[in-house]
Amino acid sequence: MSDVSQALNAAQYIAPGFLFLQVLYLLKVRFVHKRSDFERAAWSVILSVPIHWIGTQLIILRDLELTQRLTFEVYLLAIALVGGLIIGLLNQLLVFEEEEEAAED
Repeated sequence: MSDVSQALNAAQYIAPGFLFLQVLYLLKVRFVHKRSDFERAAWSVILSVPIHWIGTQLIILRDLELTQRLTFEVYLLAIALVGGLIIGLLNQLLVFEEEEEAAED
């Protein structure tokens, strides 16, 4: 394999985790804002592992036939986007409720 194809494979593997983190960053989740660039890159790799696992399990459970690798990558990006939105919005709801309780005290 050439260096370019290896770099492309690595980027495709990290992309879902990166998208997940960026969605959380845009939704102002606290633990994402306090990280350095290196930590964000490391978390992108770490988060890509469960996203890939969830993606392959959903394909097996739903018996989907994805014929191209690019289709699988788009599928993983959709999982990362939806997962990031769900977790980010739940975080905003919980933080808002905590702030309301603190204001009442």
